[in-house]
Amino acid sequence: SGNHVYTSGAVGTHTAVIRGALRAEDQSLLTVILPQTLRQQPLETRTLLESVEQVVELGHNDLPLSYASRLCNSELLGMAEQLIVFAFHDSNTLKETVEEGKARGMLVTVLYLD
Repeated sequence: SGNHVYTSGAVGTHTAVIRGALRAEDQSLLTVILPQTLRQQPLETRTLLESVEQVVELGHNDLPLSYASRLCNSELLGMAEQLIVFAFHDSNTLKETVEEGKARGMLVTVLYLD
């Protein structure tokens, strides 16, 4: 459809998004931004990312993953026009990302999985 998809490399819904985007006609419309380095990712994620043309490593290995993820999410918001989040109600990091997206005036859609 011509829309660029930005996501992080986390397991779960991000993995599903990456797999779906890789099946699309134009894989160059997928960018995966990692809060840490590729080396820090689980083996399953590293293997999947071998097929992705555009992987950005923010390299925040010295930070706790929760804080590195917040920085990564802010980076993702800076690149996008819309935000679609699949979350659980107890996901504080994603709740903060949703609020940041709204504060930026983005179209925000949240789908709760619980």
